[in-house]
Amino acid sequence: MLANSASAFGWPWESDQPAAQSWKRWWNNTKTVTGQTSSEMFMWYIVARTCSAIDTVFGNKTHLTKNLALSFRNSTDEVLDIVCAELKFEDQNSTPRLLPDATELATDYFPEFKTWWSWIRQKCATQVQVSRHRAVALLIPGLVSNFTQPDKVSDTQWGWIGKFVSGSRATAAELGIPFPESKGRWSGDKGQRAQIHAYFKVAAKIAQK
Repeated sequence: MLANSASAFGWPWESDQPAAQSWKRWWNNTKTVTGQTSSEMFMWYIVARTCSAIDTVFGNKTHLTKNLALSFRNSTDEVLDIVCAELKFEDQNSTPRLLPDATELATDYFPEFKTWWSWIRQKCATQVQVSRHRAVALLIPGLVSNFTQPDKVSDTQWGWIGKFVSGSRATAAELGIPFPESKGRWSGDKGQRAQIHAYFKVAAKIAQK
């Protein structure tokens, strides 16, 4: 199974060795890198980029219980499991896709994630610690929406990006953006979904700097 998976997909960082080695160094010998934490970072980027589609999945309780054999109790901890189950269901069934397929993940989603992570790591090295991996993942889609490419970001704007990643709540307040504390909840005015929306607002505000 592992051999077949490797032959079909391979390690996605393989084509860019400088970025690959930087990625390894970032995670190496840290308490954060347990289990699948590094893979979960990419998954959170997918979640931030496809929030509207994920809302559709969460809103269909019949689909959750009948097709995915899961339930959603408004816990952020359940989100990645449901997204993975939905990806698997869409791969195995002839149904209109809500989430990207393997080809789209490999040719669009991951290259965008890798490019922006590499630039953020290069431009904000001292501020972007591995403990802030989820903040980086959730911010990238907002940066893409406002800048398209990282080479369009000014040094001043990179300064704000690094400052926000290292201290999200205080920097968001400085930018005039309410930044909710999700406390493990997904929906609601103070849930993770609202926080992801705040990430997009922060990115838009930084683009004005």
